[in-house]
Amino acid sequence: MRCARRDRSRAATTVAFLLGLAAAAAAQSGRDSKLAEYKKRVDRHHVEAAQAYVEIAWWGRKVGIVPQSTVLFLRAKEAGQGRHQMADNLVGWMDQLGDAFWRVRPKRPPRHWVVECTRKVRLADRQVRKSHLQVAELALGVGAEQDARTHCEAAIRLGAAIEAGKDGRWKLDGLLLPEPLAKWLQERTVATAGGARVYESAAAAGGPRLEGLHAVADERLAVRTDLGAETAKTLHALGSALLPHLEDRLDGAPARQLVLLVFGKRADFAGYLKSLGIEGAAAGLAEYGSFQTIVCAEGKSEGELHALVLHELSHLFFWGTAPAAMPDWYAEGFAESFGGQGTFSYDGKQLTIGGLMDRHRIEALQQEGFALGELLEADAEQLWQQDPAKALRFYAAAWALQRFLRSPGCRWKDEFERWEARCRGTVLGNGAGGGGKGRAAAAAAGGGPALGSTPRYGDRKPAQVLFREMMGKEFEALDRSFQEYVRGL
Repeated sequence: MRCARRDRSRAATTVAFLLGLAAAAAAQSGRDSKLAEYKKRVDRHHVEAAQAYVEIAWWGRKVGIVPQSTVLFLRAKEAGQGRHQMADNLVGWMDQLGDAFWRVRPKRPPRHWVVECTRKVRLADRQVRKSHLQVAELALGVGAEQDARTHCEAAIRLGAAIEAGKDGRWKLDGLLLPEPLAKWLQERTVATAGGARVYESAAAAGGPRLEGLHAVADERLAVRTDLGAETAKTLHALGSALLPHLEDRLDGAPARQLVLLVFGKRADFAGYLKSLGIEGAAAGLAEYGSFQTIVCAEGKSEGELHALVLHELSHLFFWGTAPAAMPDWYAEGFAESFGGQGTFSYDGKQLTIGGLMDRHRIEALQQEGFALGELLEADAEQLWQQDPAKALRFYAAAWALQRFLRSPGCRWKDEFERWEARCRGTVLGNGAGGGGKGRAAAAAAGGGPALGSTPRYGDRKPAQVLFREMMGKEFEALDRSFQEYVRGL
């Protein structure tokens, strides 16, 4: 009897054990199935996101809006994460074929195509960020919290609205976030003076939390500053007045919101930059990695601050439309055309550009100028470090050269415009293999009035070489004509 009972007990234990194994196997099978479904959804998200941008880029190629289409092909490749073969192939073909990838097109695309492209991109962004948030929810269900955060960050970069309710509930684009994501988002956002929550690059990187800044924002430009509500309004109006001028100059606009961050004190400015990995800077810079313009107002008059803001926003706008890695003479000459001393006037409502640089800056250049070869190879960062007075003359010379090359009577005007179009249309120096995500040396210390420097992305050498090649045997004649132009300013 005892033996029989022991046998029955052992049998029951065995059955329980086997049932436990079966249940565990079933649970594991269920988790595996859920994880497999999640991975399929992730793959579908990347394919659909890439396809959305490919379709707009292909349409843009047909109607002749080249820089916008180039950027969208690159965005499609990034969105696809290797899962959209066409997007990967198109970027590869662009790099290999250069100009040959683009059909013959009018010099300037019709304005309505540029506007239509912006509209299409914003619609695509809305759909892609909705998909990001759906994937984030599913990621939590399979224990992939880091993936969920990554997708939430991607949605925020595409413009997802952040809502923090008084009841402690957090939403992105109206979607209620589960507690783990809500807590994570709270740690990476700061409250403005008006109580709105904004995602903060420095806070996300473990840097200073910029709570309580005064903010003014719309779909195109966000301004935040510790200088007060009125200054925030003034700077937002100034930046908004600049945007149409930049659109007209570049036949396009960034698909992302521009961010302008203005500090009243250098210590706060330097601390913020350090959290982004930038150890030193002049009074301002366009930080392409976090896509914002960061400015220090300490010691600046209102006019000097306005010039600095216009200069740096111009850099960021250029990068946002087509991130070609341009030589310093072009990049600084471009920005000084909009924010150089004397080149603009602003009455609080209307911004007028295209003026001559202040007389003392021109006279300094006339007394000690730059041979064209030296100007084309100059490094603004090194000049600020080695000889600030020469750096100021370099900025004036860069402004003068670009003004000269774009003047109606200049015999090199068409060639200059072709060079500029080729650089921007192929995102020269910053394409698929151009290393566009790596920051080079930090911005230079020091700086002059209304001037800043920008951490470099990509390789500016291809654009420099192309300019020399396109000018060819005309280079010496171009140098003589440019020196004559400077003397006559």
